[in-house]
Amino acid sequence: MTTTVAAVPNLLTSRLILTPLKVEDHLWAQPLFADPEVLQWVGTDHPNPYPADGVAEMLAQLCQKMDSGQVLSWAIRLKANHQGIGQINVFPHDDEDHWSFWLGQAYWGKRYISEAFAAVTEHAFIFTGRSELTLLCAAENHAVNALMRNAGGVLQRHQPANFYAGVALENLWAVSATQWQCSALRRQAST
Repeated sequence: MTTTVAAVPNLLTSRLILTPLKVEDHLWAQPLFADPEVLQWVGTDHPNPYPADGVAEMLAQLCQKMDSGQVLSWAIRLKANHQGIGQINVFPHDDEDHWSFWLGQAYWGKRYISEAFAAVTEHAFIFTGRSELTLLCAAENHAVNALMRNAGGVLQRHQPANFYAGVALENLWAVSATQWQCSALRRQAST
């Protein structure tokens, strides 16, 4: 499958516009993503300490994967001024961990990730035809675990994993298309 513009369309929520990721997004993303608080629950596949050009390289790799159909990737922007505040991805062919996302610390606690996640998840179930999507996240990342519960997720297992913050338990969440259709998050997003 090759990712096309139709596969990664602009997605709108009440406060956000999600635009297909571009390498140029590194200009606003670098200072947000390189924040140690943002990085703490990111896997150790990212360099530590995070390099000054790390986001440009990461986005270039993601854009190549988008071109080959391996990932659907969006920049999360405020609708009011198009300011980039984070990123969200769907990896439709991975065995586990179909979603990844991050948000600049200044934007935490405002439910922006919930809005972006709902829009992308709705699109992902339709586009991929998958009956289930999964997410790996740190057990200590309480906000993401709450998001998964609100999305209708079912906790599958815990296992130790390496994060920027060190070794911690990692949760595997699964959301079926049916659970998503009935979830509180989907109902909130559609109102």
